[in-house]
Parts: sequence; structure tokens; C-alpha cells
Amino acid sequence: MHAIRLHAFGPAENLTHEEVDDPQPGPGQIRIAVRAAGVHLLDTALREGAQGPAPAPATLPTIPGREVAGIVDALGDGAPEDLLGARVVAHLGFAPAATPNSPSPTPAACTASPHASTSPEPSP
Repeated sequence: MHAIRLHAFGPAENLTHEEVDDPQPGPGQIRIAVRAAGVHLLDTALREGAQGPAPAPATLPTIPGREVAGIVDALGDGAPEDLLGARVVAHLGFAPAATPNSPSPTPAACTASPHASTSPEPSP
């Protein structure tokens, strides 16, 4: 997957565009093929190394952003099968955005669109 990653705290110039391994959902988790992502103002402070409201500063490298919308494209063992292909939005809380070693969202962290579809095309 393509990702904007931070390897050292500091200015925006420290962000790099990279290809990383696709994360795999663990038991009870889902993976979202992200179609839109949000970076909150708080991410700017976290990028600079501030702790913010999290229990500890982010570990590096990290992918900024905690708000995503997309399509569920993989399920971990025990995740509800009817979510596969659903359009969802999620706020990942303090978890860093998807990295191979970070947790994937649980179904409870996501909201399915009322226009859920197995098609990647937006509903009218």
C-alpha cells in the first residue's frame, strides 16, 4: 500500500511517501481499503513529537491520520462476514494509522454506510 510515513519528529518535510506491506487483520478485526483519509490538526502536534492526549508519544515510524473511509476488503477470524465489501467510516482513536504492526479496526470501531455496497463505486 502507499503511505505517508514519519520516521523522525519535526516539520512536514520529515513526511515521506513510501510503499509498505499491506496490514493483515487479526482475530475479530477488519481491514479497510481506504478511499479517503483525514489528518486532524492534532496530527500536526503529534508529528512534531508532542504527546497529545495519548498515553505515550507515537512510536516511529508511524503513519499520521486516524480518520478513514473505504471498503472492508479483508476480515480477521471471527469478524462478521457481512462486513466484507461494506462501505465504512472509522475513527481509529489513538492507534496509529495502518502499519503492518498496528491493530486493525474492530467492527465496533466502524460505521457502515446506509448505502453499503460491494462495489467500490459510490452509491448515488
